[in-house]
Amino acid sequence: MFCVSISVTLFSSAWAVASYRRKYKTCESDMLVITWPGSVFRLVWRISELGSRIISLALFASLYKYWIFLVISFHWITMCLCVCTSVISSVSGTGFYRIIKGMVAAYVYIFCFVNINRDNAAFRYTLFYIIMFFENATLCAVWMFMVPDVQTGYKYLLIFITASSFFVSVVAMCIYYKFFH
Repeated sequence: MFCVSISVTLFSSAWAVASYRRKYKTCESDMLVITWPGSVFRLVWRISELGSRIISLALFASLYKYWIFLVISFHWITMCLCVCTSVISSVSGTGFYRIIKGMVAAYVYIFCFVNINRDNAAFRYTLFYIIMFFENATLCAVWMFMVPDVQTGYKYLLIFITASSFFVSVVAMCIYYKFFH
């Protein structure tokens, strides 16, 4: 029952992120329709992205319980700086509203990337996924080398699932943007 609830939660979260459509000021974006293969690749991209991130965070948290909050806080601060300095996305608005919107966007970026702005999207996606790759790899490596009582085959299986999920995420994203966007 526990696995079913985890699967349903992952699927519904990925569906919510995959279904997100930003509104632009031009009318042409309202006329866009994503085909069913595009929807499938977008869903696979988001399920794999969230899955790899959640597994790597859970592996680290299983060993270092409360230290996970330091890791998440460090990532959130990094993303806040990137958002507020327009490295990853330009948050519109002024003053306090811009700061709040940037903090919320940085919170979402703990788990997945949602493109807020059209401009220079390829650079922002690349930067985010490089950061995410190194964070996930570091969390998994720390877990793998520090966990004392787990069978070696089980360790490698969990690392393989996390790495392959991240790889599937990037490939599905590339296919989606190449053929269905």
